[in-house]
Amino acid sequence: MININKTLLTSVMGILLLSGCLEPKTESIWEVETRFVLDTSGFCRFVDIHNDTAYVAAGQAGVQIWDLNSVTKIIGLDQYSASQDLSDIAQIEYAPTVKKIFALENNSRVVIMDVIHGDSLAVLGEEMSEKTREIRILEGSESYIILAADNDDGLKWNKFDYFADWGIWSNVAGDELSTPGKPMGLDYLDGNIALAVDQQGVELWRLDSLGADPVFVNRLDTPGNAEKVTLTETGLFVACDDAGARHIPLAAFVESTGRTEPVNPYTPTQFAEDLTVDHIAVSGDIAVLSVGGKGIAIYDISNPRSPEPRGIFDVGYTYYSTFWNESLVVCTREGLIILNIIQ
Repeated sequence: MININKTLLTSVMGILLLSGCLEPKTESIWEVETRFVLDTSGFCRFVDIHNDTAYVAAGQAGVQIWDLNSVTKIIGLDQYSASQDLSDIAQIEYAPTVKKIFALENNSRVVIMDVIHGDSLAVLGEEMSEKTREIRILEGSESYIILAADNDDGLKWNKFDYFADWGIWSNVAGDELSTPGKPMGLDYLDGNIALAVDQQGVELWRLDSLGADPVFVNRLDTPGNAEKVTLTETGLFVACDDAGARHIPLAAFVESTGRTEPVNPYTPTQFAEDLTVDHIAVSGDIAVLSVGGKGIAIYDISNPRSPEPRGIFDVGYTYYSTFWNESLVVCTREGLIILNIIQ
């Protein structure tokens, strides 16, 4: 028995030594290259980009407007801090048709600003409720809608029309559509509204026309808490906090007809389970996960049912990212970082 154990031990040690000599597989790891960094002074929490202009929510440093083509030159910077009841801005949306900025702190009302001459702002007022967590702006030619994930009221929307005779915008319609969960985030694409409802998972709603009530489709559970959601043409990517990320095909949702099983047996995919995911940006076959103090995690989603990790990159404490042309724009505590992803 002793000789057998010695032989087994020798074999195991040989295998371990051989394994230690093998080169780690690096061909699946991509690289990131920093193009430039914009110093936003405050924590850069969110950015909305239109025509190479970045509208930045810079935390306590306020609302900022940057020209990305001039790299570090600020073409417009107007800060609104505690004196304007905006002490830590978390999200910003720019509506190019009506030329307005919508700024938001967590659990606050939406502050609406006019953009004047492209480089200065005028505060017009506040809308929505005190528990607004995330918004999207939908525009018509002479109207716009604020869609809101309201942590108290559910899915909320208000429609505003422009009355030329008086030169004012007025709230003409709206509704509050209750949900059993606590809405944390939302996204909109091609008539679909995705709502992240914390412990209750994620909901899909359908909007047939501007100014109509969204119609509930279905609710699906997620591991962990659904905090943010990103809509694509084929499905949802859900940031599930410390449970990682989840991809749910649109076909997994069915109309609310009393059914409990999807029409198409498409199974949602959980990935990045070892990460705490705050947001997911998607472009083509690339998903970029914002993972807080670890920076960003990049995944190849050419097969969304089997995302492949392509590396974790410490670019600073990351809140949010989005794509701009061929580059990735990352919102961090160190500022707004523009990267190239090298495959």
